[in-house]
Amino acid sequence: MFHETQTYAGDGELASPASVSFNHGLAEMFDAVLGTGLTLTGFAEHREIPWLALGEAAMTASDDHPGEYVLRQGRDRVPLSFTLQAAKPR
Repeated sequence: MFHETQTYAGDGELASPASVSFNHGLAEMFDAVLGTGLTLTGFAEHREIPWLALGEAAMTASDDHPGEYVLRQGRDRVPLSFTLQAAKPR
């Protein structure tokens, strides 16, 4: 459980600062998509994210994508986000 008063998306204070996050492994997500009968059409990992998730000590502004952040160390080894695309078969 987390208690954050500031939003990661910009300025402002949250009215409900308590949240709960769950980690889901890639296999669990792929199994869920494929288990519903969807067809996987794309998957891409990204080294950037649009918020300073790990603080300034661990992250820095991206030179390639203005307004996004990358890891200071290991940025090409550890993806921070991904895009999964799936479609319903015809």
